Amino acid sequence: MDTRQNSMTVELTRQVAQDIVAGDLEPGSRLKITGLGAKYGTSAIPLREALARLANQGLVVFEDKKGFSVAPVSRADLIDLTEIRIAVECLTLTRSIERGDVEWETHVLSAAHRLARLPTYADEAKRHLSTEWEAAHTRFHHCLVSACESSRLLGLRDLYDDQSRRYRYLMGLLAREPRIVDGEHQDLVDAVLGRDVAKACELVSEHFQKTTDMILSSKVGTLL
Repeated sequence: MDTRQNSMTVELTRQVAQDIVAGDLEPGSRLKITGLGAKYGTSAIPLREALARLANQGLVVFEDKKGFSVAPVSRADLIDLTEIRIAVECLTLTRSIERGDVEWETHVLSAAHRLARLPTYADEAKRHLSTEWEAAHTRFHHCLVSACESSRLLGLRDLYDDQSRRYRYLMGLLAREPRIVDGEHQDLVDAVLGRDVAKACELVSEHFQKTTDMILSSKVGTLL
């Protein structure tokens, strides 16, 4: 694959993943190459490669004779995903706290400050997360574990984070009330910068589990 085609595939992968996370491509829906080609203005070859990459990331499913489809969502999947995600996050966070230097601390503080200053929701009904806030939220959590010094572990961690974002987006649309997380984030920053591994892991576990519990008890939970 030449550089130009690879760049096209990378961008396509990002676009399709974003549409899956946002629900524009619904869970379980068929991903027909012709229709997607028209939607994204591309040819079949880079599109197939992008879908294959997303299948490796767990966002797309491929079946012989049926082709590609958006990975389904379910209560069992969310519960399993949360359990594994917490385990991986705690491992990366522990390594990051043990290895992080002053430069890492500066990045954590900067990411936390930016996140706290941005409005969480893009609408008055507080149902649609702000795109800017979501990006800052992703960066904040990534900064916390960025001193982990293991590309394999961080890659696995990012994979589970991408998969969980679909459920978080659904919660934003259908939850009974908006989730307020500013205090949780600040407590996490304090524990991380205080080099309190046990407390940081406890807080991030509760942070993730609370989101899952809210999803399962919301309208989303009845649909899974």
